Amino acid sequence: MLEKLLRSFAPVVKISALVYTLSGCGNSELSNTPKNIINPDSTYEATDLSGNEADAGRIDEFVGKDEVTYQDGFSEEIIEPACEKKKFYWDGDEDGFPIKYGIEACNPPGGYISVPDPWNEDWNGDCNDSNDKIHPFAKETCNGIDDNCNGNADEGFLRFPWHKDNDGDGFGNSGGLEKLFCNEPTKGYVKNKDDCNDNNSYLNPVALELCNGIDDNCDNNVDETCECIDGTTQKCGLTDGGECGYGVQKCVEGTWGECKGAINPVEEECDGLDNNCNGLTDENLTQDCSNQCGPGDKTCVNGSYVNCTAPKPKEEICNGEDDNCNGAIDEGLVFTTGYKDADSDGFGSSTFKVDCKELEEGYAPKSGDCNDNDKYINPGAVEVCDGLDNNCNSSVDEGLPFSKFYEDVDGDGFGNPDVFMFDCGKPEGFIDNKLDCDDSFASYYINGVCKELSALACNDIFSKGEIFGLDSQIFEYKGADKSTKSSPKIKIKSVNTGETLEYAVGMCEDKACFTLKWQGECYKFVSASNINLDDFDIMFTCDLSCEEPTDEYAVQNKTSDCTEGWKCFDTIYKVFQESNCQLQGKTYCLNGCLKGQCQ
Repeated sequence: MLEKLLRSFAPVVKISALVYTLSGCGNSELSNTPKNIINPDSTYEATDLSGNEADAGRIDEFVGKDEVTYQDGFSEEIIEPACEKKKFYWDGDEDGFPIKYGIEACNPPGGYISVPDPWNEDWNGDCNDSNDKIHPFAKETCNGIDDNCNGNADEGFLRFPWHKDNDGDGFGNSGGLEKLFCNEPTKGYVKNKDDCNDNNSYLNPVALELCNGIDDNCDNNVDETCECIDGTTQKCGLTDGGECGYGVQKCVEGTWGECKGAINPVEEECDGLDNNCNGLTDENLTQDCSNQCGPGDKTCVNGSYVNCTAPKPKEEICNGEDDNCNGAIDEGLVFTTGYKDADSDGFGSSTFKVDCKELEEGYAPKSGDCNDNDKYINPGAVEVCDGLDNNCNSSVDEGLPFSKFYEDVDGDGFGNPDVFMFDCGKPEGFIDNKLDCDDSFASYYINGVCKELSALACNDIFSKGEIFGLDSQIFEYKGADKSTKSSPKIKIKSVNTGETLEYAVGMCEDKACFTLKWQGECYKFVSASNINLDDFDIMFTCDLSCEEPTDEYAVQNKTSDCTEGWKCFDTIYKVFQESNCQLQGKTYCLNGCLKGQCQ
């Protein structure tokens, strides 16, 4: 608790939401209120202890001052409240883009500005703070200056190399550094760099070459138009190596005179001397020689031809050559016959070769292959039923059992009993049965009766013993158990395979139903006659879904005492009843109900 004794009248100063109470007349105390909170940017009100508004001018004395003096002369220090310091940057050219480095302050001093936060982390600042046309967001122009402060000058413009021309002869310094300009530079630069001396305007590529010991025309040659200077001499001749030597010639009237005393190279001879003056003696000199094995040559060494290279007799080997020089090739060696074996089955064709070497790859020691492109056909193969001579004995399918097959022209899987053939395997277009009664359309014999086969269609009804087609398969409806039997079944036979398929009878609304599944497809059938009788008719519904029907005859929750076609079924014990039954206070009939009465 801050206490202070004040005299005379003291105002109450309300600062923002806080009240600073100064009281007089003896001892008093200052309330729990922060002291010396005077902010020039805030709004203040003043009242006396009676609640009357104080003089507004009295409040003005607080604003912007370090110290306030009350009516009684009592002074108190005024402390500025703490502020959140920010970073400010110097902007000397006042273009709104300061330099990168700044100061921290509550308010910006003169010449300083703030920049968006992202610039504080990654920003290079104004690269020329004395020119308001140069800053990071300025447009780059072709002027040789980095206008947008990205470290590059004239970027985005096509620039060309120019070269310094110090002597002003129109040719640039060949050894100087080139400089890139997007516009033609001021005087002192040219596009070429062909001047070999940029400090002398008389030396350049178009200057006249003089006989002065200088390269006047910059072609890297000195006095190339002058043959020589009178009175000077030079050595002449080709070389001074080996048997050769230089001579001397003198310049007369700008032209070199006769070369005197020179010895030049001549063709090399086998004499132990370096006649061609190349540093070698008797090099590359040979002479023909021969013996009984063939020709060779001798080499010149120290002035004489020696070392005849003609081949010498060797032991005869299998290489197709006369190694021992006796006029015979590979004589005395063992030769083997190999037969061309293209299919690598160990048996070759009639093509052969005789050689003293081991059999090459692709040859076999045995012949007799009647098909050298099939490794399963050769004299060692086993005869199989394929219409081919597998064992190359000039017979086809010999020794194999043959069966009788019947022609199936209409492709319904049933053969014509009048057209047949014997074969060891089923031929194309034939079948191993003779059930077709008319091979011009899909039909077959069943129980001695010729029945026409039709494709399965929507709402087709089939009785026991009738057939229907499904893709290339033929099915016969073999009948069904009546619904009163325990676990009743429906039977469908595949005539093609002879397999009989059994399906549990389910219920689809008030009809018995089952789903025929064949080769991944589903075909739903329902009952088409009284299901209380064995072998009731069935009908194809065109429903191709594979959803399974329920396998229970549910009877609960029916409203009548008996329902025709419903089978007695105890849903609690899951067993079929063998007589009329009562369930949930209602009667259900074993053999169905008619007009409310069990049958």
